[in-house]
Amino acid sequence: MTIVIQLKCMTMDSSTDKIAKNTIRISQAIHKKMPHLPIRVWDISEFLQDLHDIRRNMVFIETDPLALEEVVKTMTEDAAYRDYIFYIGKRKPLTINETWAAARSNEIRDIVVIVGRTAFKQGISTPPIEHRLVDLLAYSLRGWLPLPVDEAIRALAAQIRNVHKEHNSKIEFQTAPIHYGELMRYADRRYIGPIIEMIIAGLVENGELEESQIDEKYYKNGLRLLKAVQSVKEL
Repeated sequence: MTIVIQLKCMTMDSSTDKIAKNTIRISQAIHKKMPHLPIRVWDISEFLQDLHDIRRNMVFIETDPLALEEVVKTMTEDAAYRDYIFYIGKRKPLTINETWAAARSNEIRDIVVIVGRTAFKQGISTPPIEHRLVDLLAYSLRGWLPLPVDEAIRALAAQIRNVHKEHNSKIEFQTAPIHYGELMRYADRRYIGPIIEMIIAGLVENGELEESQIDEKYYKNGLRLLKAVQSVKEL
C-alpha cells in the first residue's frame, strides 16, 4: 500500500546522507509522535540535477505496513499538514482531494511517499545510495510513483557515470558514489537486477562508459538482454 503526500518547498542539504533538511524534519516529527515506530527516510534531492522533467523533491517514508494507517491518521489530524495533497493506492497513486489539488496546483511543491516495508531496524535510518537508486526504479516500474520510469533510469545512469568520472580523475574507486556489488545484490533482491544490467550495457554501447570499467558479467548479461529485446521489437 502506498500513500503519497505533497507539501510545501523543501531546502537542500549538503550533509553526507544527501537528503534535504526538511526531509529530516518530517521524519523527526513522525518519530516524535510515534517513537517506537521504525522509519526509513530518504529523498531524491541529490538526483534532481540529473532529471529532465522532475523539479520537485520526492521524500520517502518507509515503515511497517501495519502502521501505515496510523501514520496517515497522525499526519492528517495535525494542523501542520492541512494544506498537503494526499495520494493513496496499492499499485497506482490515487488522489484523495483531486478537486482541491487541481484548484491549487500552483501551490504544490514537493512530494512525500509513505510506503509499507518489512524488516526494519528500530528508530530512524537512511538507506545507502545503492538502495535508494534501486528502490526509485523499482517503485517507478510498479507504477507506485508520480515519477516516470525514464527519470528513475536517468538518476541511476548519472550516478554510474559519476563513479567513473571520479575514478578517472585519480580519486580512489572506493570513494565513488556507488558500489556495484551492493547495487546488484540489492537489485536482485528487488527483482530488477536484469534491468540494471541492461542500463549498464546500454551506457557502454552508447560510448558513455568503457567496457573495461564495468564488471564483465554485468555488461555481458545486460548486452544479451538488450539484444533479446531488440529482436522482439523487430518481429
